[in-house]
Amino acid sequence: PRFGGKLDVHYSVLDHSVYAAMIAKTFLNADDETTFAVLMHDAQEAYLGDIPTPLKNLLPEYKLIETEFERVIQNQFGIKMTQKMKEIVKTADLLALKAEKQAFINTPPEHEEHWAFLYGLYSVPISPKDWCKDSKKLFMDYLKYYQGI
Repeated sequence: PRFGGKLDVHYSVLDHSVYAAMIAKTFLNADDETTFAVLMHDAQEAYLGDIPTPLKNLLPEYKLIETEFERVIQNQFGIKMTQKMKEIVKTADLLALKAEKQAFINTPPEHEEHWAFLYGLYSVPISPKDWCKDSKKLFMDYLKYYQGI
């Protein structure tokens, strides 16, 4: 589950990855190689779980392990990250996060400043609630397609 499983609805890292890839392709005009990198950007969480960023930032050893898993996955799938790809992956990830926050998270006003880094970002007009109906199938379809390029 995404957000450490703390949402009132089921929303997984897989849902997030498929949604972020759609954002990259549809709204950021990413090429196929970059869209595949977005699709796989959190694949290490299949092995390590989703640890919320504030906690992850307190665990430098964990970040090293996560980085090594990312490297192995990228090598396994032939993902060669350029600086431009990294920027698109980060942008798609943040746009997805903003939409997920709007769709799933009611933040008390006194804690809203935690999300201030998202305020200047474009809002994606497709909600993750509407997009992620069958993420497992979409992921497998995307995986087959992008591995064929």
